[in-house]
Amino acid sequence: MLALAIGERTWYVIFVIWVLGVLSAICDKDSSLLDNFKEKYEGISITDDLYYLLDEAVFQIGAVAIATPAATHYNLAKECLLDGKHVFVEKPLALAGGEGRDLIEIAEKNHLTLWWETRPSRRVGCAYAAFNSYLKEIERNVWHAKKSIRSLGQKK
Repeated sequence: MLALAIGERTWYVIFVIWVLGVLSAICDKDSSLLDNFKEKYEGISITDDLYYLLDEAVFQIGAVAIATPAATHYNLAKECLLDGKHVFVEKPLALAGGEGRDLIEIAEKNHLTLWWETRPSRRVGCAYAAFNSYLKEIERNVWHAKKSIRSLGQKK
């Protein structure tokens, strides 16, 4: 499982994903931040182009963590879900209730895990626990999907 962090808004999300050993790339529009990330996270791909990172021919990313300004959450999460990625969104999921419901429907329709913070977690320990739980949820969903597929051909 590889994860991608979009944005620097909350440095602890990127740090926690790195500590968990699943950070493969960081994407942000701010080139000065990207230069800083290059120094801190050697061996991690750094870019300002989300579509480049979502390109399966370039990266095999299964999950995306979004830590950007709240006004961007809906569009970024929707783009990633439609591209078949599991998504973790920093609080809030979206600014409008209809947008949040739309993301949940897209995730359910595509059998993807959509997770978002339900309370502020400005501490590294809280973020670690939240993202670690998110990764376990993805693993459970994949296990249940594989079990369902195997059982399709079995007689009852």
